[in-house]
Amino acid sequence: MTRATSGLPVKAKRKREPIYLRVVKGGFEPAAAYYAEQLRARKFKVGDLVRAELVKPRNPRHHRLVFGLLAKVAEHLDTTTDALLVLVKIRMGLVETIIDSATGRTYYVPASVDFENMDQGAFAVFHRDLSRLIARTWLPEFTPEQVADLGEMMAEA
Repeated sequence: MTRATSGLPVKAKRKREPIYLRVVKGGFEPAAAYYAEQLRARKFKVGDLVRAELVKPRNPRHHRLVFGLLAKVAEHLDTTTDALLVLVKIRMGLVETIIDSATGRTYYVPASVDFENMDQGAFAVFHRDLSRLIARTWLPEFTPEQVADLGEMMAEA
């Protein structure tokens, strides 16, 4: 029996703050003096072997654009942005499916699209697929490109 299933509280593991690097000829360098200091504080030295997960950080403007689009469509559908976001995640298959073995009922837990869980590349795909879904389902008079432009207009407002 694991701690999580025993009913005992599970101590949250503290996530280490990421260090942002810039791609340069021949490798990487700290993106700012702050990150260079973080490397020194963690006692990294030239020649050390380190493990890294390379992701392109999210663009905050792109995030505002997508959520502006969701807000506009939610207004059109007379619902909330949060409710629409849950619905589109389910329709797009961005869920974890959980089957309750006792009842046989199926539950869908929407995935997170926050900055830590989805990098810029994955978020761009989400935006493209979201625009297609909205055009196909709720705004058939628009092309997916026109739907994406609605978000652009909302982000500028």
